[in-house]
Amino acid sequence: MLSSGAMQTLGSRAILLESIQGRRELVSIQELSLASRLHPNTVRTHLDSLLATAEIEREQAPSAGRGRPMWLYRAAVKKPSPYEMLADALVHQLGQTDDPALMDHAAKRWADAAAAGVSGVTPSDGDEAVDQLMKALQNVGFAVSGNAVGDEISITECPYAAIVEAQPRVCDVHAALVTELLSRSTQPITLKRLDVWVKTGICVAHLSRVDLTPARTIDPTNIAGISAERIDDEE
Repeated sequence: MLSSGAMQTLGSRAILLESIQGRRELVSIQELSLASRLHPNTVRTHLDSLLATAEIEREQAPSAGRGRPMWLYRAAVKKPSPYEMLADALVHQLGQTDDPALMDHAAKRWADAAAAGVSGVTPSDGDEAVDQLMKALQNVGFAVSGNAVGDEISITECPYAAIVEAQPRVCDVHAALVTELLSRSTQPITLKRLDVWVKTGICVAHLSRVDLTPARTIDPTNIAGISAERIDDEE
C-alpha cells in the first residue's frame, strides 16, 4: 500500500499532467508553479518523471539574451506503435477484398515473424506445442498465460487493443495466426475458438486437444439424488 506521502506525490504529478494536457501553448515551470501552488523545484521533479514516461515533451524557449533559455513543456503527442501501424495497414488491405487467401497469406507472414527466436525443434507433445505457441505470441507483443490443463490461453495484453473497436478484423487475423502456428507444430491441436474481450482487454483462445482425454466425465443431471430441477434452480 502506498504511503500518504507517495499518494500525495502521485496526486500532484497527475494535477500537473492534467494542467499541461489542458493547454494548447507551451508552458514554463514558473507558470505551472503558480497554477499548482507547488514550489518550482517540486514542479521540476514531477516534470522530470513525466518526461521519463514520455507523457510530456519539452523544448527550449527562444534565447532572450544572456543565460540559458528556459525549458517549455507540452503534452506528448501519442504516436502509433509499430504494431498499430502494421495492423492498421493490414486491416485496410483486408478491407479491400473478401479473398480468404489474403487472410491466410497475412497469417503466414505474421507467423514467420512470431516464430523467429522460438526453438526450431518440432515439439514432441501437445504441452510443448502450446508452450511454443505462447512464446511465439509473446514475440509479437502479446502477454499470454496458459491454464493448468493446457487447452486455454489467456491474452491479457494485446498491442493492438487500441484499434480493436475501430478495426475488429484484426482479431480475425490473430485467430488465423494462432491457427497457422498450431498447424506448424504438427501436433494434433487446433483452435476451437477465440473469445474476444471476455473481460475488457482480455481474450481467451480455446484449444482442441485430442491428446487430452479425461478419465471420467460427470454430468450433474445424472447424479443420483440431484434432480434436473435443482440444477436449473442453481443456474
